[in-house]
Amino acid sequence: MNKEYAVGETDFECWDNLWKACADDPEVDGEEWIQFSDRIQEHFFQQHENFPDEFYFWNDFSGDRTLDLKITKRSVLTAPLISDLQKYVQMHGHQMWRIRIPIYFEPNEKRRAIVIYPHAIDIAPMM
Repeated sequence: MNKEYAVGETDFECWDNLWKACADDPEVDGEEWIQFSDRIQEHFFQQHENFPDEFYFWNDFSGDRTLDLKITKRSVLTAPLISDLQKYVQMHGHQMWRIRIPIYFEPNEKRRAIVIYPHAIDIAPMM
């Protein structure tokens, strides 16, 4: 079976595709995904008193190295939290993981997200 991947920094429209940081990254298996998910949750539980009550990782194996972070209210999304997420991905993600944070809260709000890569933070512009 031939899988097509979106590679590198992607647009919101590419989210239905599988993703790789680089085309030659190995495919992720369920064990690696669970291990990364468990460890990042442990880190944030120890470092942030409002985890998992006000933000949490959506544990749904998507077939790629993407982890979604859900936040319950806008005030949770701070520069220190984003910085901590990026540092974690840099130190433990082998340059192959990313974290997506949906930043729409109302049903009719435009779907936007922040995507944290090891080397960049992509914030979708308001339109």
